[in-house]
Amino acid sequence: MERFQRSAFWNLRTRIANVSIVIGVVALMVLVSGDADGPRLIPTVVCAAGAVCGLGVHFSRPSPARARWLLISAVTLTTLGVVALLIVVGTAG
Repeated sequence: MERFQRSAFWNLRTRIANVSIVIGVVALMVLVSGDADGPRLIPTVVCAAGAVCGLGVHFSRPSPARARWLLISAVTLTTLGVVALLIVVGTAG
């Protein structure tokens, strides 16, 4: 039972990290295309940094403490970036 729980929680963590990675890849494409200029630049970079932390979760499986902190960082950075982008877009229109 313990092995099942460990596997299930790892699957949940990787799914959460994957969401940060997908949002970060979109942010990276926006950065490369040059559409993130002015006030949208910093929130987009923060989303891309969240993707890097999310990618680190996959490589830190042998170290549960590192994986936990990377996951917390990925979720925090991605959430802050998306909220900041929503605020910037909301005030610009």
